Amino acid sequence: MLPGLLTGGTLKNGSQVLVLSLTVLIFSLVRTKKLLPEIISAASNHMALIRQQGEYESVHRDLIIGFGTWEFSPMDLENPFPNNEGSVHLWHGDEDLLVLVSLQRYIAQQLPWIQYHELRGAGHIIPHAPWMSDNIVKALLVGEK
Repeated sequence: MLPGLLTGGTLKNGSQVLVLSLTVLIFSLVRTKKLLPEIISAASNHMALIRQQGEYESVHRDLIIGFGTWEFSPMDLENPFPNNEGSVHLWHGDEDLLVLVSLQRYIAQQLPWIQYHELRGAGHIIPHAPWMSDNIVKALLVGEK
């Protein structure tokens, strides 16, 4: 394990939280090894920007939102494009160990207006893959899957 990758804390409700703040080993081992140099470079180049609003605003607020109780259920969301003037896409790697693929599959089944793209062998850091931005643009502009 690389040093400095674990962050611990306590939420206001008293819950103890241990966060893997930069470790990429949990995000799909196969593709992560290929992307690791790019991720480390990007992280080191942007670390000051990431935390420019302070530790609480940059890290802890994300945890509170991610692990807290929301005021609504995502399952109650309505199609923002009922006349097909746009679309909502969700890309998810089937080897994501941070966000369960079964959860994303369920959401995509319950909200049929979401165009779900499951990427075989991909993990949580799939947006950092050099080919991913091209795939996203093609899907959004041309309808290519």
